[in-house]
Amino acid sequence: MTTGNIMRVLSASVPGRKHRMGGTPNQDAIAWVENLERQTAILCLSDGHGNVGGFRSDRGSRFAVQAALHSLEAFIAWFDPGVDPIKVQDALLERVPREIVRRWRDAVASDLFERPFKSEEMSRYFSSRVNASSRWEAVLNPVAAYGATLLAVFVCAAGWGCLQLGDGDILVLTGSDQPFRPVPVDERCRGVETTSLCLPEAWRDFRAAFLPRQDTEVRLILAATDGYANSFKDEAAFFQAPRDWLRTIRTEGVDEVEKKMPEWLADHSAMSGDDVTLGLIVRELEDGRDIYELNEGDKYESGGD
Repeated sequence: MTTGNIMRVLSASVPGRKHRMGGTPNQDAIAWVENLERQTAILCLSDGHGNVGGFRSDRGSRFAVQAALHSLEAFIAWFDPGVDPIKVQDALLERVPREIVRRWRDAVASDLFERPFKSEEMSRYFSSRVNASSRWEAVLNPVAAYGATLLAVFVCAAGWGCLQLGDGDILVLTGSDQPFRPVPVDERCRGVETTSLCLPEAWRDFRAAFLPRQDTEVRLILAATDGYANSFKDEAAFFQAPRDWLRTIRTEGVDEVEKKMPEWLADHSAMSGDDVTLGLIVRELEDGRDIYELNEGDKYESGGD
């Protein structure tokens, strides 16, 4: 008897110390959908810049995850499992970013129309901009007030894929038990510098990957805003995280882990000082076993300690 695969999505988001103490909102946003019947899951995260110029980036990040979610739902419905994976990846990189940016800019324009900048927002902005030449940026380019990054991952019957704009991290764990980054690091994203949805040609800065299902089965995908990776002592410790999450899920169960995630992420936020948002897509058999634990008696051994 063939046992089907199912996807489970776990997520949590916690505000950083600065935002908790200042009474300002979490600048991160997260949204996801899972369809057990169609074996599909889409997970989207965004990190609003939260700097002086990004005084509405909490709204910008919320618009970003909704734009990505709707764009990827349409994209997944467009291709069938037999389509050439090269064509899927090309379309993922050429079509979807343009659609996401269009939807995001439409949402920003609607928000600006319904909620024009308030005098107190502009007063705080002007009082904090010491460079006279940049004082009018919010007036001349109001979209910059909503600036945000974006990470989006999906698993469907045909395979799995991801999109990324700006900083943050996506790690994938397959049968090799060695987590890897599906898209390269953007060297322009260092420190507080990042590419962003608010840039004039933001769709050109997206990175994308797609892998057909017959080439590799995903066990777990981890997507996180940069506050999560920055809480680890080094990259080696961070790359251990997907295996630790999978081992904990196998030990404690999906529901229990999801319940504890906010508390655990608060510890990471305390170490990085930043907002921390984490999403996991876990693929398992209908009976709850790991997809690589197919034969009775074969036990999955984590590569961790």
